[in-house]
Amino acid sequence: MFISVCLLMACNQDVNDGVSATFQSSFESDIQLEMIHEWTLNDPERFPNLTFFQFTGDGNLVVGDSSVLKIYLIDKEGNILQTFAREGRGPGELISLVSLATHPDGKIAVADMNNRVIHIFNTADGSFLTIDYIPGWNTTLHWIDEKLFMVNNPFIIRIRNVPSGSWVIKLYDPVSDTKEELMILELELQNEPPDQISCTFCPIAFADEHSFYTIKNDSTYRFHKVDIQTGEYDTFDFSGISTAVKFSESELERIRESRRRSSEISGVDRSDIELPTFKRRFVNLFVDAEKRVWFQLNVPEDSPGYFDVFSENGDYLGFVKFPENAQSVAFLNQSNILFRLPTDDPDRYSLKLYGIR
Repeated sequence: MFISVCLLMACNQDVNDGVSATFQSSFESDIQLEMIHEWTLNDPERFPNLTFFQFTGDGNLVVGDSSVLKIYLIDKEGNILQTFAREGRGPGELISLVSLATHPDGKIAVADMNNRVIHIFNTADGSFLTIDYIPGWNTTLHWIDEKLFMVNNPFIIRIRNVPSGSWVIKLYDPVSDTKEELMILELELQNEPPDQISCTFCPIAFADEHSFYTIKNDSTYRFHKVDIQTGEYDTFDFSGISTAVKFSESELERIRESRRRSSEISGVDRSDIELPTFKRRFVNLFVDAEKRVWFQLNVPEDSPGYFDVFSENGDYLGFVKFPENAQSVAFLNQSNILFRLPTDDPDRYSLKLYGIR
């Protein structure tokens, strides 16, 4: 099965013209977040650069370190139960760690761009299997039931005459050991940041194995629901809900400094690139067990974070505030959200797991 889809562009696919909706004001949802557990990790020799934080269905923590190229399974008391992978090119080894997805039953899928493979580690018995994949920009892995979906913008996509900025979505079924390419999708941006030329890095959240939601990295308040089987999609436009958030002067200065350091390292002068005025509207999104769609929004500097929540039909259900002192979202799935809290020690990771009630 193969489908090619272009969102917001002229295509031959049958598409829905979209759903436009506005309302007078936002309101707080009656959805509650209930704290389940917390972890503090402070071992810089073992965890020099933790980049992935997830958890299993029984509440154990899964972390991936992109410096030492290892994945750890940690229990609720902070004890390391299992360690997977290490640096190398042999069986079960990694040269890079670009994406990680944990199934509730404990299977951990890891994408290794440099080795061009995806490893699936089984925490139940310590075994693993390996499948080949074509590496690309923004590779993300997603478990839907027992199937693993891989989304990326392949580096060799132009060889196949596919437009730049497109995604390729592939399905792997470990039970039947089959692989299937499902669709190619391209999105066109509006009000895009001056240094962004495609939607390669737009987030995606699967509703089920037949459909997914996506948002663009621009300042508009709209999202899309795409049917993988038919290629049809709905666009939900909520431009009346709030105004885009401007970068503060201190945030702009950090962008300038980052560009200066990048120019020193690469030798490419980026001083003539216009600084952005507005932040992208969304940070991330996910679909919960009730099929509600959660969108984490960018907020002004030093302001508390929050989510806007919608029904699967696009009805606004209100906003949900971050818990007190939560700095950012480390990971979220259908039933839980893992928040990261600020610490005075850069080597210490403070995490709190909340259930959606």
